[in-house]
Amino acid sequence: MQKGQLAVLTLGDGVVINSNGQASTILVAGAPINEPVVQYGPFVMNTEAEINQAMLDYRNGTLA
Repeated sequence: MQKGQLAVLTLGDGVVINSNGQASTILVAGAPINEPVVQYGPFVMNTEAEINQAMLDYRNGTLA
């Protein structure tokens, strides 16, 4: 794999990580949520409307 690539593993897959130098790796596991996912910048929501509201809240300092 190259920098910035993503792999989706399924049951029975394995992971071996080797590096000849500096490397950063993130390994995340979890069950599928079976919901739509919309991502923009650091925000991850279910709809574009929720993303827009989060950005507005962030800009206004009211992000909770």
